[in-house]
Amino acid sequence: MKQKEKNLYYSVTIPDYRLDIKNQEELVEEIGKIYGYGNIPGCLPFFRQKKISVNKNHFYLELIRQKLSSLGYQEIITYSLISEEESDFCFSEKDKVYKLLSPKSEKHVYYRQRLLSSHLKTIAYNLMRQNENLFFFETSKVYFLTSKGAKEEEILALSGTGKIVSNTVHKLENDYDFFWLKGAIERLFMTLSISDRISFAPSQEKKLHPYQNVDILLNQEKIGFAGQIHPSVRKKHQINQPVFGAEISLSKLFSFLVEDSQWSYQAVSPFPKIEQDLSFYLVEDIPASKVIEIIKKNGGSLLKAVSIFDAYQNKEDKESQKKSLAFRLTFQSQKKTLQKLEVDKIVQKIIQQVQISLDAKLKV
Repeated sequence: MKQKEKNLYYSVTIPDYRLDIKNQEELVEEIGKIYGYGNIPGCLPFFRQKKISVNKNHFYLELIRQKLSSLGYQEIITYSLISEEESDFCFSEKDKVYKLLSPKSEKHVYYRQRLLSSHLKTIAYNLMRQNENLFFFETSKVYFLTSKGAKEEEILALSGTGKIVSNTVHKLENDYDFFWLKGAIERLFMTLSISDRISFAPSQEKKLHPYQNVDILLNQEKIGFAGQIHPSVRKKHQINQPVFGAEISLSKLFSFLVEDSQWSYQAVSPFPKIEQDLSFYLVEDIPASKVIEIIKKNGGSLLKAVSIFDAYQNKEDKESQKKSLAFRLTFQSQKKTLQKLEVDKIVQKIIQQVQISLDAKLKV
């Protein structure tokens, strides 16, 4: 092996009889043998680490995918071009939609503005082939025209129909309904640590069932909707069973998450929690989110969670346009074991404010 020094570089000629040396790694091995492995320090070589910029949108998107997959949803990809007949949920304003100048077929004429119509088509296709219990999600970008020009928006769509297994051990099955869908959306926002910024209100979406629908609000701004697909819409797609769907604007969601990405950590309290159930009798037009908002506002720092666990309305209640809502309040301190007297004072304040603000009555 001949070596010739050239400005800190070496030109190496491999002898013809060393047919076993074919690449630079094997050459370095030979140099190590000559220098002595014992003379080489046992440490990693020095290198300059480059700063890798992480796209936060991709991070949140992957987090959403993982969460929905763990909840039993399957990711799908549907075609972006649709026909005139498939325009349900696809056009917000038809005169502002992209239309192909030379479509290859009548089925691919418009560029969709929403995703749920494509999901209905996918569900109908699977049901016709006896594939039941369908739970899908999809993320896709849509494009539409505005007064300022073309606009791009990324959308998350959820859809489901059939039965869902609620207990994997005993194989307990429940019909997939509006509350399963809403629960999945709430779990998703809990994963993103923004559940306290989310509220729900009755929706004005005409393609949803009039009694099973909500708008999804982030800091009181609408970012999506959820509910049961209107029977007339699903029958148009030849679906003879209830279908539930939701759409959320990921563009608005990501914009908020990036601006509000102040992560904090609080240790789990070593002290026991106290749960208190409250049931209110109030006007049926008042959403549960409004009651929860008042409860949280008056609950103080000791109130850690509020959830609704029952909604009831009998025939007399319907005639009087009233309903009953039951809430579970969880109290806990980071510093001490709470006394019942402390919690009772807070609960009495909450009851008083709900009664005054919403003209509600406490059910005992």
